Amino acid sequence: MLIYKVAWPTYLAARLVVSVKYLGMPNVLADREVVPEFIQHRARPDAIVKAMRQLIEEANARDRMISEFDRIVGKLGEGGASDQAARAIIEEIGAKSI
Repeated sequence: MLIYKVAWPTYLAARLVVSVKYLGMPNVLADREVVPEFIQHRARPDAIVKAMRQLIEEANARDRMISEFDRIVGKLGEGGASDQAARAIIEEIGAKSI
């Protein structure tokens, strides 16, 4: 579960300068939502409880998330994960500026 909540002026300023699909590193690396993200107005107790309850009560949902974590770790390789992540970010930035 990824929960981000900041002061509204900070949130609005960040939205003006940053345009990303995901904030959480597992989601960024997978390029899809692996871990539920609750950002600002979506960080409501009822929504968070619902997502947590699903992970606690549904083995399939929990197993899918764990499997996705394993896949992400596999993409990063044995060692030098920081190096590989940095290269992937640089390649992504380069691909978008073309």
